[in-house]
Amino acid sequence: MRNDEIAGVLEEIADLLEMRGENFFRVRAYRNAARTIDDYPAPIAGLSRDRIKALPGIGADLAEKIATLAAGCEVPLHAELKRSFPAGLRELRALPGLGPKRIKLLHDRLKIASLDDLRRALQAGQLRTIGGFGAKSEERLLKALETRGATAAEPR
Repeated sequence: MRNDEIAGVLEEIADLLEMRGENFFRVRAYRNAARTIDDYPAPIAGLSRDRIKALPGIGADLAEKIATLAAGCEVPLHAELKRSFPAGLRELRALPGLGPKRIKLLHDRLKIASLDDLRRALQAGQLRTIGGFGAKSEERLLKALETRGATAAEPR
C-alpha cells in the first residue's frame, strides 16, 4: 500500500471512532498518525515496525496496524468499524461540510444512513430542524449531491 492509502485508512478509522463516540485522544492519535504517514517522504512499506514506531506520535499499537496495512492486509479494528456502520453512512464522509460529528447527528436524529436518505431529508427541509443546519447548509449539501450524481453518471 502507498502512504496516502495507509493514511486514508487511518483517517477513516479516526472518523468511524469519532462517529462511535470514542475517546477524543484515541481519535486524535489516528488522525496524527495519518498525517505523519501521508507526509513521510519515503514508502512506509519499506520500513520495519521498529522504524515505524520511531516516527513522531506513533506507538507500538499504531506501528503494528500501520505495518499490517503496509503489507496489504486489513486491520481488524477497521473491519469491525466498517461492519458497525452502514456503507451508505460512510459515504456521507465525502460530502463537504459533513464531518463525523455531523454525520452521527444526522443518523441519530433523522435516521439518515445513505446519500439517498440525505437527499430525501434535504428535499423535505428536515435538516433545518437540527441545530447547526440551516438553509445555506441544505443548499450546499444539495449542490454537493447534484455534483456527485453528475460525476458518477459521467462515462469513464
